Amino acid sequence: MGKEEKYDFVIIGGGPATRNLNRYLRTLNPDASVAVIRKEERIANHCSIPYIIDGSVPLEGGGLVSDGRITNYGSRLIKERVVSGDPESKYVVTDAGNRFNYDKLIFAVGSQEVVPPVPGIDLPGVLKMRFIDDLRASLRVIDEKRSFVVLGAGY
Repeated sequence: MGKEEKYDFVIIGGGPATRNLNRYLRTLNPDASVAVIRKEERIANHCSIPYIIDGSVPLEGGGLVSDGRITNYGSRLIKERVVSGDPESKYVVTDAGNRFNYDKLIFAVGSQEVVPPVPGIDLPGVLKMRFIDDLRASLRVIDEKRSFVVLGAGY
């Protein structure tokens, strides 16, 4: 097993809700220890995705959320995937084998895209837009194709 750490609050997630929750927790409880665990190495600014796609905002220059949105408040950012836990014993374990004990656990994992059950939805070139890797794959397709269809527009 890896290392073991203890926090007052452990937040699982990485999107806007996580960032705002982290800020409020640290503002209201400046002495509290907070860890944010997210599976992604980098997070796309979801509001910037249309502008990244049309080229008016560069992915690396403005389309990615700074890790400082977590760490500047004194919270620890852990880039690992939570794979198990025990709510009675109050801990989670990550794919790196690390155990994080907590007083309070908060899930802020965001939404899940709705993929309609239509024929061909699993074909190459049919992409969804949720994580940074999805965005990068979409940008590659856009660079290679002359036309494409966008189905859905929410985030």
